[in-house]
Amino acid sequence: MSRSVEPYNVSYLNTQWSRAKAKMFNIGLIQKDQTIYSFRHTAAVNVYKKTKDLHILQELLQHSNMVVTLNYLRGLGEVNDERLKEFMPEL
Repeated sequence: MSRSVEPYNVSYLNTQWSRAKAKMFNIGLIQKDQTIYSFRHTAAVNVYKKTKDLHILQELLQHSNMVVTLNYLRGLGEVNDERLKEFMPEL
């Protein structure tokens, strides 16, 4: 007998994030007011600052193309490299 697999729902994901957040807060990885999105943003900025490799960041964030990654970093105020400005779309 096959059982259909339902995708995870929002409630499940919220519960998992709450549990993970509490553990990360207790060991000092995140602050109390961080959201899953700010956690993702912080991780993205840290990876970019450490590697300066946009391809690694694009793969990590699973962006469909580099423009999405560049816009993401620019939105976070992290792209200031003059060499990249010619490739970045206007906001």
